[in-house]
Amino acid sequence: MGYTHYWKNEKAFTAQQWKRLCQDAKQIFAASEKHGVRLQFECDIDQSPVIDNDGIRFNGNEEQGYETFLLNRRPTDFDCCKTSYRPYDAAVVAVLIAAENIHGLSGFSWSSDGQSDPTYTDGAYALLKGVL
Repeated sequence: MGYTHYWKNEKAFTAQQWKRLCQDAKQIFAASEKHGVRLQFECDIDQSPVIDNDGIRFNGNEEQGYETFLLNRRPTDFDCCKTSYRPYDAAVVAVLIAAENIHGLSGFSWSSDGQSDPTYTDGAYALLKGVL
């Protein structure tokens, strides 16, 4: 088993909300790179992460990644991403925090195994500095 993040999206992001989240994700990705964590399409596929009108998809590079994170714009009752504490985890949490901040508590929620432990959220907040 590994450290996992869970989320649900009760209603689709509006066009304006999604545009803002995509902009935030790009900033999070740039900050991640500055912190030495390279994000890409899959941990074993050296292509750029995807940020488009349908979703945000990324993983860490090689050993820095684990399961691919995919956040869809459309509603979902349940989704998850197991990161196993790998370095890209901070970017996953940062995108989830940004999504919740943009969509609002009434439409988007997330949780994690051990979420209250600051050891696993401090990296995300470092990436979000200046984004939110």
